[in-house]
Amino acid sequence: MGLSQNENMQILHEDEHLVIKYSRESTIMYCYWRGFIAARRIQQLGAVMIRCVKEKGVSKVLNDNTAVVGPWNSISPWVVKRWFPDMFSAGLKYFAWIMPENSFALLSARDAMPNVSNVRAFNVDADALAWLSNPEEEAIFRSLPESESGSQNRALYDLLCLNIHHYDPVAAAMLQAELARKSGQP
Repeated sequence: MGLSQNENMQILHEDEHLVIKYSRESTIMYCYWRGFIAARRIQQLGAVMIRCVKEKGVSKVLNDNTAVVGPWNSISPWVVKRWFPDMFSAGLKYFAWIMPENSFALLSARDAMPNVSNVRAFNVDADALAWLSNPEEEAIFRSLPESESGSQNRALYDLLCLNIHHYDPVAAAMLQAELARKSGQP
């Protein structure tokens, strides 16, 4: 359970497939999934997560699937089209998803990932926690004003790219390419 073991955590739910903890200090809800989980059980536990998000006013979730085994892709469309929208309606703003180590579970998780910027996949909890600590950082570059020389923006973009590279090298490369395109540089 990685970094969250050191925090004062309140257990919101615990069973054979899912442990949900809440940190008052970081205001992050930690969800630790494990084992082979049937589609119907995923739906039931998804409802528990939605209830916890509502009850605690949670806006950030670290969803750890490293201990999940086996496929669950039959429920992936439901996760994308129903569960995530319900989570966002409940108050969720940022969802860090630590991917499973099991290849079948990994394929299912990838199928269930919505194509939105506030849901991110990670391989380790340290990277996920770093992103949840500053999820707005990525949006900063979009709000920078255009300047005549572009040098001030260039420095800000470069600094931002270094910060983003720490947890998402692909996003950093995309930012640098966007800067180059906007400034006319190769």
